[in-house]
Amino acid sequence: MIIAQQKRKENIIEYLLYMWHIEDLMRAHRFDILQVREHIISRFGQPENVLQQMDEWYGNLIRQMKEEELQAGGHLHELDEQMHQLNDFHLNLINDLNEPDYRQAYHSAQPCIAELKRKSKPGATEIEVCLNALYVLMTMRMKKTCPSAETTEAIERFGRMLSLLNHRYMSRK
Repeated sequence: MIIAQQKRKENIIEYLLYMWHIEDLMRAHRFDILQVREHIISRFGQPENVLQQMDEWYGNLIRQMKEEELQAGGHLHELDEQMHQLNDFHLNLINDLNEPDYRQAYHSAQPCIAELKRKSKPGATEIEVCLNALYVLMTMRMKKTCPSAETTEAIERFGRMLSLLNHRYMSRK
């Protein structure tokens, strides 16, 4: 809750990736609030009133994920909406002649995006493809697995583009 609120204000890309991680944590803890309290909430070392707010936040998240039938996978509707808004913004930047830096970053990343898009679920947007790649990298790092040099190169290109996208998006909010 605390980290999510901060990331949402400061970096929408990190917010989405963080929330995807939280969704996976809820699945790993079998949507059991008692496990979440023990393994997640208790580790924050916050005052009792903050812990209570966190408990409510995680409880609401669990309820919402169950209502949206996300037990096996997928993302909250709110997060998908945010991702689609980012993709629309991305498309606008690509076509904006006053955004040469973004256009250049996109054109550098575009071959890698196209390659991954062919391997992705049908209908995946370019931003979804990039976010999925970053999430996989994040997961690999948590497992202390090293990506290939090719993957690292692609991720760096995505990262440059998404960093600019985030900067432009947050400055216009």
